[in-house]
Amino acid sequence: MVPKEIQNLAATWKQTGQENIDKQLEAAGLGWAKRKIAVNLSTTVTFSFPDDDTFHVDFVTKVMSKKEKFSISKVTKHKNFLDEDVESELFVEDGHLVMVTKGGSPGEIRTVRIVEGDKLTIKTTVVKKNVTGIRTFERQK
Repeated sequence: MVPKEIQNLAATWKQTGQENIDKQLEAAGLGWAKRKIAVNLSTTVTFSFPDDDTFHVDFVTKVMSKKEKFSISKVTKHKNFLDEDVESELFVEDGHLVMVTKGGSPGEIRTVRIVEGDKLTIKTTVVKKNVTGIRTFERQK
């Protein structure tokens, strides 16, 4: 069963703000041109739990879209944004969904999704460089 404390993630969210994203993407190894594009795009993301062990992410911007599925109970192998083979593990910590991704050139990346009412905050940290980017979203009705 999907842990109760993260079920409120299941929704469509529209980005409303960001903080330090350029620095976080730079620390993760993204080149200047791609960073500038990423920083200037508004993202809409839909999270769902199609079954008790799957966290589905579907995000859309004006220039790209991507769908990913992650296991809640075991490590998921996939490609990162640099097209490298990585592994991600999801778990609940302090009532929030945490994803730790390892294996790519940026090193460990820790993403925490925090829902407070109709607001979502996603904090992504490039651990070895201790750089965090924050995106904020509003639940779409």
